[in-house]
Amino acid sequence: MLRLLLVCGFFTVLLTGCVQKSTYNNSGKPVTLSRVNPIEAAKTRIALGLQYLKVGEMSSAKFNLEKAKTFAPKLPGVHTAFAYYFQKVGENELAEQSYIKALGFDSNDPDALNNYGTFLCKVGRYEEAEAALLKAINIPSYLQVAQSYENAALCAMENKKYEKAKTFFSQSLEHGALRANTLVNIAGLSYAMGDYRDAQKYAQRLSNIGVISPRVLMLRSMTELKLGNITQSKKHGTTLVSMYVKSPQALIYLSKSFENSEFEKLRRVYLKHQYQAFKDQQKEDRQTASSKNKIKKILRPGNNKVQDVPAEQSQPEMVTVNQKPQQQIGATTSEIDTTTTKPKKSLIMTQPRTNKPTRRSMVVAKADVEPVETQQSQPIAKQVQTKQPSNQTNARTPKPELKTKPKSNITKSIQVPFHIVEKGQGMYDISMKYNIKMRRLLKWNGLNESSTLFIGRKIYVSDPNIFHVINEGDTLYGISLKYNILMDKLLQWNELTPNARLINGQKILIVNPERYTL
Repeated sequence: MLRLLLVCGFFTVLLTGCVQKSTYNNSGKPVTLSRVNPIEAAKTRIALGLQYLKVGEMSSAKFNLEKAKTFAPKLPGVHTAFAYYFQKVGENELAEQSYIKALGFDSNDPDALNNYGTFLCKVGRYEEAEAALLKAINIPSYLQVAQSYENAALCAMENKKYEKAKTFFSQSLEHGALRANTLVNIAGLSYAMGDYRDAQKYAQRLSNIGVISPRVLMLRSMTELKLGNITQSKKHGTTLVSMYVKSPQALIYLSKSFENSEFEKLRRVYLKHQYQAFKDQQKEDRQTASSKNKIKKILRPGNNKVQDVPAEQSQPEMVTVNQKPQQQIGATTSEIDTTTTKPKKSLIMTQPRTNKPTRRSMVVAKADVEPVETQQSQPIAKQVQTKQPSNQTNARTPKPELKTKPKSNITKSIQVPFHIVEKGQGMYDISMKYNIKMRRLLKWNGLNESSTLFIGRKIYVSDPNIFHVINEGDTLYGISLKYNILMDKLLQWNELTPNARLINGQKILIVNPERYTL
């Protein structure tokens, strides 16, 4: 069980000789008045009060604490002890008032700061608790640094700050390398986080200092099992059963119900927290993406009014364009109608102008709007070339270029992250290691729960379906809606333009190629 520890310090030592008195021999008549050291008397009463608290004698405990207050009402230890008494009887408001009063007399009393930090953690005020504990740690004269670091670690675990908790446990071990409770806690936390090598290392340190208990043996057996060391796992399990046959850990081992162990329970809490953090991040990303879908202002053809339309509909659905191509010196051109919204470089012809073609307007849909150098301009170019005289040698007719594919080969460079199966690993171990639900892992790899894994097999740890294959009627806007992807991101990942022509069978990347890694 993970417990926050109070620092009692001088409270646990009963002091005697605080009252001095002398008398005449065989008379009983005092020579001088009694001399009492109030501070030492208060500490003695505090120690008595805490001892009574320990055995549940609340009335006697309070009586001695009240006596301590009469001796030294401004001693921080008196009010710290009262705060602990109020915690035991469930009076949290009075407990906090006593802690504040103690720190009011001495704001740098490390014992009061440590105990106040443990109290704040128990009532769920984690940030304040951490601040109080760290303040106690930073006091140079404080001797219980390792214990306060452990308290800070336990408090961080209560607050679901597992990485910070592991750091605090490590710092506690730096100030007290032989602290068995800290080693068990950090080994159990490492197991819960899937850091089995660290769990193995800390468990070995426990054995090195001669610490053997049902908790330690259970943890060592489960850790070796996760690492695929079956023989070592059975060895620790056998020791557990032979030495502590009636312990809860031995019953769990014999029944193979490891999910009921404290370490697996902690692991489930950790995984649940990680999953919730992932869901919260997804929700935040969706909200961010939604806020970026701003209204753009455009000028529609034939209308001088500026209108508001959504970003995905910033191009007019139907446009009518009559455009003349540019002319170059020394060459004549034929007037060719184009279907672009912006003037583009036209085809240059050397055919003499004889009969001017009839100007006509063409109405095209938004999805068909293309630059002149596309398939739409190709039939016109061929038609003009057939009318050229056979003796024309200086004619230049550049071949139209299709722009329907990405500029770079992104779809071949991206790789789905995977895991190579090691000795003793199963799908459950892999799902725990990467914090992936088992059903998703099985689906991505075409497996079921009874499938056998071989060493060296590649297991995808992310969805390998990273493309959308274009079918008849698909549009980029429709794909962005289907996969909940911003239009500009979809275009950026695939290096496309909003008016790009899609071809059946073409692959459209639906993940960020720069972040599609573990």
